[in-house]
Amino acid sequence: MATVAQDTPRSGRFNWWKIGFFVALFAFEVAREAAVLASAEEPSLVTKASVFTFGDWTVAEGRWRRIDGGEELVPTAVRIECYQDRGECTEVSVNVHDNSVWSPDMETFKAQFAADAITYENQSPTCVHYTIRIERRLKKVIGVRERTEDKREECQRLEQRIEMQLGDGWEVSPNSLKGHFVPLFSLLASVLQAF
Repeated sequence: MATVAQDTPRSGRFNWWKIGFFVALFAFEVAREAAVLASAEEPSLVTKASVFTFGDWTVAEGRWRRIDGGEELVPTAVRIECYQDRGECTEVSVNVHDNSVWSPDMETFKAQFAADAITYENQSPTCVHYTIRIERRLKKVIGVRERTEDKREECQRLEQRIEMQLGDGWEVSPNSLKGHFVPLFSLLASVLQAF
C-alpha cells in the first residue's frame, strides 16, 4: 500500500525571496525619496561655529544667524583669521542664494585686541557698517550691521539695525518635505517631531 506524501510547510521555514523582495522595495523607496529631496534643496552651508586661539592667532568660523528675531539672513559662511602681531583680521565670506554659490569675498581690517576679545569694523559697503566682536573666552562671534546715513533709495530699503552671531551652518528646512511625495521621510519627520 503506497502512501501519498503531503505538502505541508515545515515550521520555521521562510520564503526568503519574498522577504528579499520587500527589503529591496523598501531600499529603493528610501533611495528615491532621498534623491527627490536632494535635487529639490538649495545648497547647504556645512560649517560649525567655532572660535580657536593659539598664541597670537585666532580663527572663527560659522554662518551668520540673526539673534534679534528679525527676518532670516542670506546664508553666508564666514571664516575670520586674526593676527595680533599684525593688528588685523582677515574675513572671508561665501554667500549661497537661489541655488547659486557666489565667489568668496575676502577683506582685511585693522583690529583692536584685548585679553578676552577682538573687535574690528567693516565700513566698505556703501549702505551699511559692520561691527564685529570675537569673544575669546565665550567662544562666540557677535556682529552688528547698522544702516548708514546714505539717502539713496536702495540704502533706505535696508533695515536700520541687525544683530547677528556666528552659528552652525547646517540646518534642515522645515519646508523641505512640502510639495514632494516622500511618505517614508514624512513619517520619519513626524516621529522625530513627536520627541
